[in-house]
Amino acid sequence: MVSQRILQHGNKRRRFYGAASDALILWDSQGRMVDVNPAAWEMGGYTREEFLKKPFDEHIHPSSLSSFEEFKHNVARFKAASTETRAIRKDGKIIDLESRSIPMP
Repeated sequence: MVSQRILQHGNKRRRFYGAASDALILWDSQGRMVDVNPAAWEMGGYTREEFLKKPFDEHIHPSSLSSFEEFKHNVARFKAASTETRAIRKDGKIIDLESRSIPMP
């Protein structure tokens, strides 16, 4: 019975994750991307595999690297954080993003 509830909860989370229009990226405790939703890779013009293969810092425009590093530092310390970031799409176009992090147990 408990495993059935866990499975149902996981299915609901996956449906929400896949349907979200905002880019959602899941990170592990070492700051590595472990999953992204379709909005994340499509926003950048990548396939899922291409997006995950590329180190995330390479998606960030050089003008935003220092603020993004501070954002990652706060995230690694399990703090809620936000930053405005310029990112580089696969086609080279620069896009402006707002990144937010909410720690989850």
